[in-house]
Order: sequence, then structure tokens, then C-alpha cells
Amino acid sequence: MRRQWTAIAAGLFALAGARASAAPPPPQSAVPPPVAQTHAECAAPTYASDQLVCSDPGLREADAAMVAVLARAGTQALVPASPGIEPQEAWLRRRSLCAMRSDHAACLRAAYADRTAVLAALAGPGATEAAGWNCPGFGTVRRAGAVWVGADADGAIVALASPPGASSWTPFVTASEKGGRLRLAPLGGKPVTCRALR
Repeated sequence: MRRQWTAIAAGLFALAGARASAAPPPPQSAVPPPVAQTHAECAAPTYASDQLVCSDPGLREADAAMVAVLARAGTQALVPASPGIEPQEAWLRRRSLCAMRSDHAACLRAAYADRTAVLAALAGPGATEAAGWNCPGFGTVRRAGAVWVGADADGAIVALASPPGASSWTPFVTASEKGGRLRLAPLGGKPVTCRALR
């Protein structure tokens, strides 16, 4: 008889355990995904960086100038065909992280200056310097104003690089020239040393 009660009790405990594991988890407050945008939304700024851009006349002007160049660059800035060019939405997410820096405003100014120069080169680099470098993974790289432009054998832009700045902002691809050598360092990637073209 005792064995029978033990078996019944074990069955009840197993049934209770099965019901407890089948119960839905308690509701949790969901964190909304980031708002998709390509520039500061001043009608209803959500992020701290947008709020600063929208309240500062100089930063607001920088945002407007970038938007104008973005319109010229078109879809290749939104969905670039090359991993050497940062998509606009990805740039904006990184720009928003300037809010975490002690030099928030300086970081934003540098981010906008960098992005506007990159987009201008993407829209049409114009004249490039005659001297160039062969950079593995970045094509033939030549300086075009404030940035370096990498192009493949057909002349299509595959990468854009900027010099490092004085703020905490880091370009997507940083270019540094020293002693006749060019070094490209993609964000989160391996730096490449380029060979001067003859």
C-alpha cells in the first residue's frame, strides 16, 4: 500500500512539474528597436545626439549639409555595394554613440565633417591626385580632397577613407600617410599597408 501511495505521489509531482514548465514565462517589458533614420529627426528627436544636433545651430547646419550631399550620393550611400563603405544607417547609429563620450559635441562635429566628405566623394570624387597606392582589399587608392578613394579595376568606388581626427570620433576606414606610405585601418578590421604605384 505504501508503495502505491509513493507511486501516486511521484506521478502527481511529475504532472505538476510538467504543467509548471509548460506555463508561459512571465511578461517582460520589451525594448523597442531603434528608429530607422538617415539623419537627425528634429520634428521629434528621440536620441540624445539628435537632441543636441537639433538644439545647436552649427550642428543642425552640419546635418542639413550632410543631407544635401546624401541626396546626391543616392542609394549607394544607403546600401553600398562594398564593405569598404559604411551604410548611412550604420553611420547614424555610430554617430548616436557620441552621446556616450565626454566630448559629445566635438564628436558629432567630427562625425558630420567625416560623413559629408565621404558622401561627397561617393557622389562623385571629382579630381583625384595623380599619385596613388595599391591597397589589398581597397583597390587603387588616391586622395580626393579630404578623403582617400579606393577604386577597383573598372573604376567603381570600393572604399573611402578619412584621416583620424582630434575628437573621439573614429572614421569607418582611417587613412594615415607617413614617410611616403599609406596605411588604411577599417573599423574593427585588420590594417593594410599600401604600396605606392610607380
